[in-house]
Amino acid sequence: MNTHSLPDIHACEIVSHSGLRLRVLNLGATLQSVEVPTHAGVLSAILQHERIDNYHTDTVFLGNTIGRYTNRIKAANFALDGKAVLLDANENPAGNCLHGGDWGFHRRYWSLERAPDGQSITCFYRSAHGECGFPGNLDVTVTYRLIGEYGFGIEFEAHTDRDTVVSLTNHAYFNLDLIPTTIDTHSLAVYAGAYTPTDKHLIPTGSICDVSHTRFDLREQSSLDRAENAGVFDHNFVLPNVGGRLQRAAELRGADGIGMVFYTTQPGLQVYTGEYLTEPFVPRQGLCLESQCFPDSPNQADFPSAVVRAGDTYRANNVYEFSVGTL
Repeated sequence: MNTHSLPDIHACEIVSHSGLRLRVLNLGATLQSVEVPTHAGVLSAILQHERIDNYHTDTVFLGNTIGRYTNRIKAANFALDGKAVLLDANENPAGNCLHGGDWGFHRRYWSLERAPDGQSITCFYRSAHGECGFPGNLDVTVTYRLIGEYGFGIEFEAHTDRDTVVSLTNHAYFNLDLIPTTIDTHSLAVYAGAYTPTDKHLIPTGSICDVSHTRFDLREQSSLDRAENAGVFDHNFVLPNVGGRLQRAAELRGADGIGMVFYTTQPGLQVYTGEYLTEPFVPRQGLCLESQCFPDSPNQADFPSAVVRAGDTYRANNVYEFSVGTL
């Protein structure tokens, strides 16, 4: 890729009264950094590239906004009201559509606007009808908002002029250690009683399985140590979502005692332990908590629907709250 011919990447920042700092990029409406003041110094809570230009060539969706459809759609096609929709098949050899296609939202340049009070940044993008194969013109806003002293939220909203499917998320990789190595030092709780098993290409089989007596039972804090594959995940967990209300979905804790509670309005949560991270990072250096509609929902009649009808509005909300010890 010739990065000299690409538009410039620029950033926008917001800072809470406590010093919690978010930095957002116009490329991919990307959450570039989250700096959290703690009892032992400033924590860089998510992985980031050292140079801003490296985001031009990033291949691991580092902090990106993902769309139009998070995760995978089998064989890059689905039927909407009986009509075939063909998508960008960007995951080979399976031929799936992953994270919206090669030129999904993570590769697009967004408009950024910081609120006059300095408490939020709103990102704007219009996805044209047919982009990566998805129907409908989709007007999308993603708002990063400071919440209290040690929290922030991400609000997703999209309006469509044709029937389509939408599932948006953020793909930040979290590591809560002040001197980060891998997430083997972390523990995680996911407040889900079920998960969706997958085939060898990570496409859901269509089943929804109870987590009881399996390694997927993370309802209490569990070590992410990779021993015997116990702490290795790239799976969708089924949240007890009722009416799209904001719910406590997961809690991550690092070796230094710094914690983060994650809330979402979405019905699913993809837990990905970063096995495929590449240089300049190492595998398992960060953990993704990707709120979502279920993977391949457009092809799964028994999964919650991801269809958004013409004239309707898609909304989703995530909240991240840090516990930092006594300052």
